[in-house]
Amino acid sequence: MPPSRPSSSSLSSSLASLALFTSPIVGGALKESGAYWVCEKTGTKFPLLDGVPWLTPDPQRAIADWQNRAEALIAHFADQIAIMKDDLSRCPSELGRQRIKKLRTLTIQHIEFLKDVLAPLKLKGKLNAPQAAAFGYRLPANQGLLGYFQNLIRDWSLETDENDAQWAALREAMNGLEQLGRLAVLGSGGSRLAYDLHQSGVSSETIALDINPVLFLTTRRILSGQAVSLVEFTVAPKNLEATAATRLCQVPEPVKPGFMQAFADCYHLPFTDESVDTVLTPWLIDILPQPLEVLVGEINRVLKPGGQWLNTGSLNFQLSDLTKCYSLEETREVIEGLGFRMEALVQSEIPYLRSELSAHGRLETVTTFRAKKVASRPTRPHPDSRSEWLRDTSMPIPASQVVQASRVIFDVQAYVLAQVDGSRSIDAIALLVSQRYGLAEDNAREAVANFLARNADDGRV
Repeated sequence: MPPSRPSSSSLSSSLASLALFTSPIVGGALKESGAYWVCEKTGTKFPLLDGVPWLTPDPQRAIADWQNRAEALIAHFADQIAIMKDDLSRCPSELGRQRIKKLRTLTIQHIEFLKDVLAPLKLKGKLNAPQAAAFGYRLPANQGLLGYFQNLIRDWSLETDENDAQWAALREAMNGLEQLGRLAVLGSGGSRLAYDLHQSGVSSETIALDINPVLFLTTRRILSGQAVSLVEFTVAPKNLEATAATRLCQVPEPVKPGFMQAFADCYHLPFTDESVDTVLTPWLIDILPQPLEVLVGEINRVLKPGGQWLNTGSLNFQLSDLTKCYSLEETREVIEGLGFRMEALVQSEIPYLRSELSAHGRLETVTTFRAKKVASRPTRPHPDSRSEWLRDTSMPIPASQVVQASRVIFDVQAYVLAQVDGSRSIDAIALLVSQRYGLAEDNAREAVANFLARNADDGRV
């Protein structure tokens, strides 16, 4: 049976927190109108999902994107459940059948939870797994919506020292900083660190921000006092019993008043200029799609003069532009060049995602710093940083070299798959490919075999 809907009584109500926020598009004041907050300047409607305001620049487009991702994810799991049923009937080993049965049972439980927690998105259920893959939502399921699901389980269920170690690293960087005032936590995710800070009494208000509906809607239930049962799928199980397990996630103690959540994009924060005392970025700055300078400028904009920026997590930038994949020293240079003075910086090793079920687990070197705003660099980026033809869907799409190359690749792949009719062999398909594309037959045979092997490994053939 799906868990009951949480009560929001222990969290600040949406109406009570309305005055703290502004439109992320034009900075306009917001007013409540039924199930929406509405920008008084533009009339843009920002919906409330389970009481959490969705404050991104184009809320309808963002929600539609997450709806598609959620439907693709659920379709993927449904497909996997069907495959496991077939695997169960074919498995010759009793132990193997026990393992697959356990995995399938918990996958069914997991998909029912996802449907329930994502109900505020009003999923239509029209995508199946192949359709989803065709439109870019290629899973495994640990990407996208579930990319940090394991962290959520760790935060609220596992008896480990990871949360304590993270909290200790942050306290060291705070170095006597007693009060944080109004605290905004960007990329809050499972929100355990935001919760720990808030419970310690150092913030007068804590505003947790994220864009992931699975993490945030699940976290809302937990923070509202509900015990939530989640499924941990083990990456490297130590034994058969450890293949997967249910975890009961709950807060150690009720949330103190003044804690609130909002869906928000960290590049377009829903705050007026110089309205926040402290910003915390946990495990965030190196995983974002735009250069660090964009984030630093937006943090500077919302911080009050003398405000504090706290950061903790890895420094492993993976942008396509190598000049923006900063080292520690370059990161400090960028931050101090955009109106901040570094007050404290420490590196420490902490355990990361160590579960007693898994043979995997590691020590992570985290960089934790505290930077003070010493100069204003107010900027408000365009609410949509994508190319103009992506923002305006009526414009022509540029015929770039990448598009032309992709067209050739997909044409070849589609042709090969179209020849798989249950009667042709690799040799027969390679001969057709050789004739169509002018390849040597040996080269065509190897290419076809490799392509089909990759699809077989992915469960597509």
